[in-house]
Amino acid sequence: KTTHVLFLALTKDVNDFNDDHPRPESEYYEEYIAEMTIDPVIARELKGGRGDYTHFNCSYCGSGLHLSGCSGCGHTFHDDNFRCGGHTPLSPSQVAYLEEQGHVFKRDPNIALVQEKIDYQTALKRAV
Repeated sequence: KTTHVLFLALTKDVNDFNDDHPRPESEYYEEYIAEMTIDPVIARELKGGRGDYTHFNCSYCGSGLHLSGCSGCGHTFHDDNFRCGGHTPLSPSQVAYLEEQGHVFKRDPNIALVQEKIDYQTALKRAV
């Protein structure tokens, strides 16, 4: 169930940092966020006719959502054939913004960020 849709305006194209990962992906979002809003009218103005790139995150813990569950807290739901899956957690700025808008996470979103760093370091070690 969708609780919020967070629209971002970034200073760098997502594909530019998705293709090269010298650090965890959430850190790129943290660095490149220029504006955020949950207002769809403001979002259309920020978008300015450009295409979308969509991430789905868990409203319980902020982790990325896979097809039928959360990669962080394990919350499950019916696969509605809409999500493509992912694991990137919300960045600290995104979490703070959603909390300012009244969203309450049931699990500390920092847990997802720490896990992302652990997973990233593990992947680096396997690649060597």
